Amino acid sequence: MKQERSDPWIINKKVETNNFLNIVPDKYSFITVRREKSGGFLFNPYLFNEVPLNETEIRILELCNGFLLVKDIINTISDEFFLSGKDAETLTINALNNFSKHFAINCKQEKRAGEFKIKKNVSKGKCKGQDRTHGIYHYSAPLSVIFEITHRCNLGCKHCLVDAGKPLENELSLKEIKKIIDQLVEMKVFNVNFGGGEPFLRDDFFDILEYASKSNIGIVFSTNGFLVNDEVLDKLENIKTFAVQISVDGLEKTHDEFRGVKGSFKRAVWALKKFSDKGYYTIMSTMMLKKNIGELEFLIKLCLSMGISSFKLSTFMPAGRGNKNINDFLLTPSDLKSIAVRMLKQKKEYIEKINMDINGTFPWLIENKPKKLLEGFKERYERIGCSAGMSSLTISPNGDVYPCPFLRNYPAGNLCSDKLKDIWENSDVFDVFRNIDRTKLKGKCGTCGYMPYYCQGGCRAAAFLQTGDFYAEDPNCWYGCNLP
Repeated sequence: MKQERSDPWIINKKVETNNFLNIVPDKYSFITVRREKSGGFLFNPYLFNEVPLNETEIRILELCNGFLLVKDIINTISDEFFLSGKDAETLTINALNNFSKHFAINCKQEKRAGEFKIKKNVSKGKCKGQDRTHGIYHYSAPLSVIFEITHRCNLGCKHCLVDAGKPLENELSLKEIKKIIDQLVEMKVFNVNFGGGEPFLRDDFFDILEYASKSNIGIVFSTNGFLVNDEVLDKLENIKTFAVQISVDGLEKTHDEFRGVKGSFKRAVWALKKFSDKGYYTIMSTMMLKKNIGELEFLIKLCLSMGISSFKLSTFMPAGRGNKNINDFLLTPSDLKSIAVRMLKQKKEYIEKINMDINGTFPWLIENKPKKLLEGFKERYERIGCSAGMSSLTISPNGDVYPCPFLRNYPAGNLCSDKLKDIWENSDVFDVFRNIDRTKLKGKCGTCGYMPYYCQGGCRAAAFLQTGDFYAEDPNCWYGCNLP
């Protein structure tokens, strides 16, 4: 469950200098610090956000160990980065305030017992993450992982991307899943979304969550909500879970028709309300389809009435079972433009009440103007694409690893035979996603001024699934479309 927190400690420059310099910053044990090629991240599993840090900031955080006074940290930063004492002090103050804002440090009056010798900062620039072909940078490990623990499902959703129903052959055992979780922890993956199928159909799902919760990984799980009851809620009470995502794809009649089971809407809404009441970060996830686009505002009002944290819109992808229902579900770019206009209005109206995740509607086409590609940033913009293979991946119930959850014909490896670190660093499939060349993009995506700054070339999976061409223009993008 979401944990209550007190207000952060913020450094006040008016505090007497001597008192300030003798404060002892100590990083909380639940904070994960991860170095990258340049700088890195801190991750707080209770706030569920990765905070990017530059090289100086990450070094300061490493020195917040309970053994050093602020003045010791300032002196170390001054020496290692060849800064004046004044500049080092300013950087340290700003960094400590930033860490405190994200509840990463506890500031004490006394040092920890024992001795500590400052080790030279030998990690600078040593992190792996360089692509083997074109030298385009990717993260040293995923930031997030989708972990499908079963394809067994109690509903028959017509748009299911994995065609869930019966379990896959050779689905991972609890022992195998625990070993994979150990690898995720070792690689310092920040968050994992456990899903399916329907994860609650696994008898050992609570064991999986409990095992994962012993680490500092942020935990989310996705469910249809049908099997959630008071007994389930009681079992989850003491398991450290940050967020729950439940799909609601329309009002009652529409939702039940999509799901194939009468009463599934009521169960989903009941579960969302219960999780919300218990303090979880709750996400209502809605896939935009022809038959539900007129109900989106009603779903937002439903979220508001239940205190739901986030309303997330997803674009239909013709994969899995959805491939059999393309004509019934697929929206036109003009449809998506109309939805974007409506959803931006809703987002503005309810900005203080609910998070609106509407990126699937291409809102930046309304909010921003296209930009000219900046000179001097050729490498930065040469590689385009989404997070697939760069900062995220998907694990299937049999251990197959995919850069993209929508392209199932291209496994990068299998965790029953390979280590995740080896797959991440050496798979040719990941190389393909890490080397999507913007100069090969076709249609309007190839020349669009939004491409490098907002959409990074659009969804390559959508292009491939609808056209068979990985470099075709994103068929969902409505840039240049007029409203009907």
